[in-house]
Amino acid sequence: MLSSTACPDYSGKSRLSAAKAGFAGKYFSLLFSILVFTAIQTYSQDTILVPTDYLTIQAGIDAAQNGDMVLVDDGTYLENINYLGKAITVASNFIIDGDTNHISNTIIDGSEPSNPDSASVVTFNSGEDTTSVLCGFTITGGSGTLIPGQTARQGGGVLCYESGTRIEYNIIENNEIVCQQVARGGGISVSNMSPDPHYTYVIIENNKIRNNRCESSELNVSSAGVHLRGEGRIVNNHILNNEAECNGVPGNNRNSFGAGIICGWGGGGFALVKIYDNFIANNRALSNNGAAIGGGVDIQYTICDFRGNTVKDNRVSGAPVAFGGGMRVLYSSLSSSFITDNNFINNGPLDVSVMVLGGGLLTVQTKNLTVEKNSFQFNSGIIGGGMYLSADSAISVRNNKFLQNNATDYGGGIAIEDCSPLIENNLVAGNTSWWGGGVAISSTGKKSNDNSGINLQMMMSGGLGEITSENNVTNTLPSPLKKNTNLITEPLLINNTIVDDSATAQGGGIYTEYSQPTILNTILWGNTAAQDSQIYVLNDTILVEYSNVQGGWTGEGNIDEYPLFVVGDTLFHLLNSSLCIDSGIDSIQIAGNWYYAPLNDIDEETRPYGNGFDMGSDEWHPEPGVELENAIVPVSFELLQNYPNPFNPSTTIEFALPTPGFVSLSIFNILGEKVATPVSEYLAAGSYKYYWNAKGLTSGVYLYNLEAGNIILVRKMILIR
Repeated sequence: MLSSTACPDYSGKSRLSAAKAGFAGKYFSLLFSILVFTAIQTYSQDTILVPTDYLTIQAGIDAAQNGDMVLVDDGTYLENINYLGKAITVASNFIIDGDTNHISNTIIDGSEPSNPDSASVVTFNSGEDTTSVLCGFTITGGSGTLIPGQTARQGGGVLCYESGTRIEYNIIENNEIVCQQVARGGGISVSNMSPDPHYTYVIIENNKIRNNRCESSELNVSSAGVHLRGEGRIVNNHILNNEAECNGVPGNNRNSFGAGIICGWGGGGFALVKIYDNFIANNRALSNNGAAIGGGVDIQYTICDFRGNTVKDNRVSGAPVAFGGGMRVLYSSLSSSFITDNNFINNGPLDVSVMVLGGGLLTVQTKNLTVEKNSFQFNSGIIGGGMYLSADSAISVRNNKFLQNNATDYGGGIAIEDCSPLIENNLVAGNTSWWGGGVAISSTGKKSNDNSGINLQMMMSGGLGEITSENNVTNTLPSPLKKNTNLITEPLLINNTIVDDSATAQGGGIYTEYSQPTILNTILWGNTAAQDSQIYVLNDTILVEYSNVQGGWTGEGNIDEYPLFVVGDTLFHLLNSSLCIDSGIDSIQIAGNWYYAPLNDIDEETRPYGNGFDMGSDEWHPEPGVELENAIVPVSFELLQNYPNPFNPSTTIEFALPTPGFVSLSIFNILGEKVATPVSEYLAAGSYKYYWNAKGLTSGVYLYNLEAGNIILVRKMILIR
């Protein structure tokens, strides 16, 4: 078997030290400890050459034994292959020399299957695991496999059924499933049909999955790119221009899910999926007579770690409504799930006539979900241009940037409905909407003259066949502008910067109705609306304290002062003369409940810096550099203890010089390796202060060393992440 490092990356640099000549003999040894393998293993491997030893790839697989490699020369192979349960590597010469031309020049074309109902290009269906590796091919021309006993055709390019695999460094393109059945996974379909979500595991890494398509005329469609029912990891792939379309007859209410990626589990418990560092762009989920859900990504019944991805230019078009232009998360899990360090850019409706809830991201009935350090920009929808939270519990939205998103109705940056999230350290700027340009908050109910509503069954249905019947949901998700107090929404908004947002009607900064939000340590400034530019309240009980609200607001610790942002800074950092500095509160008790300011700001710098917590998402810190604090000549050299200590990630170091001279201040890790030299210059006599940021360094003990002439002073400090 080969690990994920067995193939070189697309940079063209080989990860194997053996030259192609090393494969000339049929037997050779691979030392898994050489350079690239995380686990040290050594074994003999038989290399089968195609077409030298066997004319077809399948013939090579038939002859292979566990541990063998089927090495395929450049060319087009018009066949559909099956691994037959073997722990083998099937690879192009890309695995030898890292030349990416081998990937595009070694083509497995499955467009002429011997059986039209078994038309996946590559099939794993005999209990394989991640020791079965597919590497370095163009996979094309597949039309999927009709699964016996099910109304589903799936896996146009690759089918992995009740099995695992490792799929890496391939181009999977121009595969198409068009059928009357459920259509799943135009590029890749993985289905674990056992009751155990941990039964199989797949690895999908470093592939280009593009221009694949799924279409059904009768039933649901689940992802034209990657369909994953089960556990695995999807890492560093380009998932582009895939289209999932439900082209149903009037009245069948069929839906299209997750055009780029869908991860869903329909059995008991939750599957675990890691989705890292992918570029997910220009995918489309379409339905002409039902809902379109998750233009880029759809996550259902899954413990998901979604991190470092770019979700861009994905589109949804449903009738009458669509959900999650960039991404939807439904029933994330009872365990912690994360959406972290992603960019959601320009996702939303296919055209302006389409109604979309959650242009960038929609979360529905999730639990223990953390959404942090993401950027939402230029996304659009009818409700929640950047993000729409609905009926979630224990959800945190922190350290995100919501910039220039648009909602035609409600919540340009963020829409919150029927849930009480923690919203902290977010920058909400330049967003637009009819109501609530920055943030809109509402509780369940219906507007007195609006009886439409949106069917929550349609919104929640899994689209994986086996899920839908288990939901048993009959309630509805109401339309915008709720007018009922059956469920109280009580979000906590703390240390946010909400600026330069605009609403056509009410609440340029915040619009809230029939809810009870608490707003602390927050800046609301420069927002515009026809009525109540900063905060609009309709039949709410709202508490605003220790906040800077333009035009003023009743509440303890509130101020009405221009924030003094750094001129031209799109992230709205504070100048050192801002009255927002040290004007926040670290904790407060309200109605018997304690609320606490976050210990780090949007830049992950330590709060507080100075005498108190600042208002807004940014805690003011001086720019790194040495400052003369006092020109009075000290009597001796001194190196003071840094503060705060422990710290994360910034701290202040002070020292004193009785004589002028060249001074060096250096930072060392516990191994004695120098990691930084903050000061290296000639300084006059006096007392100095240096602000140091340890961003990028790991937790641990560090030494800071001051050298001045023949004087050397050393102290210890502790970085805690």
